Amino acid sequence: MQPLQEIAVDWLKAQGAVLSSYDDGFPTDADEVEALIYYSVHIDKPLLDRLPALRVIGKRGAGVDTVDLA
Repeated sequence: MQPLQEIAVDWLKAQGAVLSSYDDGFPTDADEVEALIYYSVHIDKPLLDRLPALRVIGKRGAGVDTVDLA
């Protein structure tokens, strides 16, 4: 897992984001998650179904082949 650069974390926090890492386990407040930033995790329908408030997915790198777009 590649962590976000500190400057990116600082910027997100300055915007009011509350950050948690998937390494810490799935957040207990998953129904409030509005954004995902990921590198190589597969984003499939079961995961998306657990995130009803999700508005944006940020992919670190190129391509969206790891996201279930359907």
